Amino acid sequence: MMQQKKIIYSILCQHINCDADRENGYKYFQPLNRNFSCKPASKPYANSVSQNDQHQKSQDFCPGNSGKIADTCRNGNKHRIKKCHTDGNPCVNFNVYFLLLTRKFSQALKSEEVRCYFFVIIASALMITFNVRHLFDNVWEALQQAFFQVGSIITTTGYATTDFNQWPAVSRTILVLLTFCGACAGSTGGGIKISRLLLLAKSVRKELHLYLHPNAVKKIKMDGKAVSHEVMRATNIYMIVYLMIVAASIFIISFDEFDLVTNFTAVVTTLNNVGPGLSLIGPTGNFGIFSPLSKLVLSFDMLAGRLELFPILILFLRETWKKF
Repeated sequence: MMQQKKIIYSILCQHINCDADRENGYKYFQPLNRNFSCKPASKPYANSVSQNDQHQKSQDFCPGNSGKIADTCRNGNKHRIKKCHTDGNPCVNFNVYFLLLTRKFSQALKSEEVRCYFFVIIASALMITFNVRHLFDNVWEALQQAFFQVGSIITTTGYATTDFNQWPAVSRTILVLLTFCGACAGSTGGGIKISRLLLLAKSVRKELHLYLHPNAVKKIKMDGKAVSHEVMRATNIYMIVYLMIVAASIFIISFDEFDLVTNFTAVVTTLNNVGPGLSLIGPTGNFGIFSPLSKLVLSFDMLAGRLELFPILILFLRETWKKF
């Protein structure tokens, strides 16, 4: 019976997301663990330079200290570390909803992604309001429409209460940028995700700092924790694949001889699962104008954006269908 409890506890520990959730998990699941301890990982985001270091660090996650349970925990938590970073740190996702429901408001608002997410929404809505105020009867109506369109685009909901295709170029450009931006990691929204963009921006800042100080040792941190090299590598590869798919898709559908704005926003809005684009596929248009080949390409983009890029691309690998 105790062996079964240990196995259950090891599984629960593997699925607890990041430091804050692990600490809560130890408290909630402590009755299952009376004969062994699950040590908090002090440096789950630390850079690792060898497999031995990764193996040693993964031991900190293990609820067991010997036998098959420890080995299973090490293997499982090695995967969990990657998922924790790929999905982002505690942010505007279901983890934050849990923190809000448990009235841990300060902990929920400590996330960099949360602050950046709401800053982008508020700043974009205010800029659009200022830019389109002359198109509405009063400022409040412009503010309402701006906030609704911004919220619909960045959360990849896809609703539209006005034809923003008729808005000035500045407002339309902001909406296109929000299409790329997308929602937060760990949520049901699409897009590149705020956490990835933050990591990429910090990576650029780190490289600029290293140009000025070549011998400096500088780590990229997210919510006060150092991000591992593997996470940054995965983020960079994701962006490369993302841009390759965008470029290839635009090139293929360009044979339909539509304008560049239509082709570009069609690919961007489908890959990020937003909905309306600009020009011929704006809020009052649709995708019925494209040829069957272009529709297949855009359908692939929608699946890739919804299910993430790598799970879809893996299907095209020969090794995936190889019998073992």
